[in-house]
Amino acid sequence: MKIGEWSDADQRSRMPSDRIGLPLHPRTKDRILEAMRTFLRDCQEWGWIPVRLNPHRALQTPSSIRKLIGPDPRVVEKDVWAKILWAAMNLEAQDLPVLQGTATAYPLEMVRAIAVVWCFAALRANEIQRLRVGCIRWQYEDVMIPETGEILPKDATCFLDIPVNKTSTAYTKPVHPLVGKRIKEWEQVRPREQPRALDGKTSEMVQFLFSYRGQRVSRGYLTRFLIPLLCRKAGVPHEDSRGAITSHRARATIASMLYNAREPLDIFQLKQYLGHKHLFSTQHYLKVDPTKLANQVVKAGYLEQNLATIEVLLDQDAVRGCPR
Repeated sequence: MKIGEWSDADQRSRMPSDRIGLPLHPRTKDRILEAMRTFLRDCQEWGWIPVRLNPHRALQTPSSIRKLIGPDPRVVEKDVWAKILWAAMNLEAQDLPVLQGTATAYPLEMVRAIAVVWCFAALRANEIQRLRVGCIRWQYEDVMIPETGEILPKDATCFLDIPVNKTSTAYTKPVHPLVGKRIKEWEQVRPREQPRALDGKTSEMVQFLFSYRGQRVSRGYLTRFLIPLLCRKAGVPHEDSRGAITSHRARATIASMLYNAREPLDIFQLKQYLGHKHLFSTQHYLKVDPTKLANQVVKAGYLEQNLATIEVLLDQDAVRGCPR
């Protein structure tokens, strides 16, 4: 089966033309077999067809395909990501698209806040959309870190309250002070008379942070509007070698950078930072920097260790006198 095969004309028109006809990726093959297993199981359980086979055994993904599936975080290239960060931190009114001659869809303060949250907080698009008013809390006094004795000065860190999501309950994570600054700027100009809206995950009526004129920002706003806006300001294409830059790719990029930093977070700390329930999920967001890996290999001194062993074990005079 190839990409685009058995697709209708409308669906095929949405696919990149240069990929139509290419072989499916192993992960896609696994998803198709999983869909078939689920479909046949449901048909049997609902009594639509007789039970003649076990779909999980008959349509199990072959091991040759499963072994080809591995972590694929789709990290944004460093130079491209640096330019996008610059664009997010320097958005101006003239960068926003104009509607009906003079008006913009959202105030500048709101767009700035969304852009900085996306670039720094490593959140899912749904989590950004569901942030609530008052989600930022500042550290107002100096705190000593018991393990090192270092003093963390006040206002050096702010904390962001994350709502309930698909893998964890509500939790709080530290974020860059710029995130708190931009959110505070938006909250100061955000219309206060907006009605509360229903949070579908918690069934609560809440004040959503990114809401304007009674409507909260759509889930697709990041990918369809904000990211192309940042790419235009940064002077970078909307796609890189790994494909289109989508809202979720920031999450993988931030996780990999924190993991490869000079003083990195370990995988357990990243699990908590990303709000994952299982460590297995966190592994799919990490990509080891080849430069850092090469540096660690050099420091390991593999050749030096073996040369020392060779000198001890071998009779050097006998080796030198051996005829070639």
